Amino acid sequence: MAVSDQWAFPRLHDKYPELGTGPLSTEPYVSAEHFEREREHIFRKSWLIIGRVEEIAGPGDYLAIDIEIAKASILIVRDREGGIRGFYNQCSHRSGKVMREGKGQCKLLQCPYHGWVYNLDGSLRGIPDEKGFFDLDKAMLGLAPIATDVWAGFIFVNFDPNPSESLAQFMGEFGAWLGDYPFGAYADNMAEWRVELKCNWKTIKDAFQEPFHLTFVHHRTIGGIYGNSSNPFNYVLDCLLYDRHHSMSQPGSDTPVEPQGLAKIARDFGPAEGQHAASLATGASDVRFTPGTNPTRNPNWDVDLHGLFPNVTMNTFAGGRYLINFLWPLAVDRTLWIARAYFPRPKSAGELFSYEFNKVFLRDILMEDVSVVEGTQQGMASGGKTLINLHEQEIMVRHDHKVIGEVLRKAAESEHG
Repeated sequence: MAVSDQWAFPRLHDKYPELGTGPLSTEPYVSAEHFEREREHIFRKSWLIIGRVEEIAGPGDYLAIDIEIAKASILIVRDREGGIRGFYNQCSHRSGKVMREGKGQCKLLQCPYHGWVYNLDGSLRGIPDEKGFFDLDKAMLGLAPIATDVWAGFIFVNFDPNPSESLAQFMGEFGAWLGDYPFGAYADNMAEWRVELKCNWKTIKDAFQEPFHLTFVHHRTIGGIYGNSSNPFNYVLDCLLYDRHHSMSQPGSDTPVEPQGLAKIARDFGPAEGQHAASLATGASDVRFTPGTNPTRNPNWDVDLHGLFPNVTMNTFAGGRYLINFLWPLAVDRTLWIARAYFPRPKSAGELFSYEFNKVFLRDILMEDVSVVEGTQQGMASGGKTLINLHEQEIMVRHDHKVIGEVLRKAAESEHG
């Protein structure tokens, strides 16, 4: 799709005029008070992605995860009937962690501190030297449950004792569309990176919600896959904003640069599902039209970018290959970033080389993002500038500001009657 006029692409703010076009404040990125309000009214009251069902495939499999923004440790367990249950990872004796952080498999859940034992359904099974306690009602001393549900194979929890909406309602039309994507296709072949960043969680999330920066930050790595003379600033094919979530579709270059050296070998020997759709020869594969992707049905489509409220972004490519970023707030200026990439499992030596190359290549791309976000946070914290001026293609960043602002405004109105 050769485009001589950049505005041949849709004008996104004309599509969503209610968002406005004015500058936005840096205050939400640097204010400790704002951060605490996000903790209480967003992270303790929203559905949060914790992991995948494949991580706890069989009875007794569990995930024990610390969620610092909620000031809690949680336990996700596959019970004997195959159901998925969520609990606070807190013993009824003296509040110790029942299971140490990480993944595992067990027949029963036993607190390492004083040995209290729980069934996989959370009920209390046994207490060492029970006769030494006073007036215990064991039926009331099971693990405290936490609201838990599943969408498209992703496990969600909600710390609100009485969630205001179901997970299906929370995901809405966005979930109905994206839920068709084959997220489980490569669940058995995942690469993960973790790093603690010196920036607000929104600072790093913003970086994954617009392709405008690719020309500059990523010109050494993926510049040849995307921008070119017909679309030098990586304008998107379309953007869809929902109540809280959003998506945009990004085209590849209409004249992609032919890879050289190891990159060419990785491309030539890798499966079509492991490549960028834009780099495939026309008619080489129908993976461009994977369910839950490419809503414009554009033949130059390469990837959909998604923002899941509040703290997750996804890049869904053709064929079931995807990247998911979990952005867990630790403090107003600290974030735990967990990136997970799912690739086709190699079936030959050539595909194994392609997989290992692409895994390292993706790591290098992510490191390029790290190179700018901490400096961005430092700049906002300096106070030298207190406004940010957003581009047409940064509409999902603007949408996030609107959604967060509305949640906190409604909470304030409720608090003050």
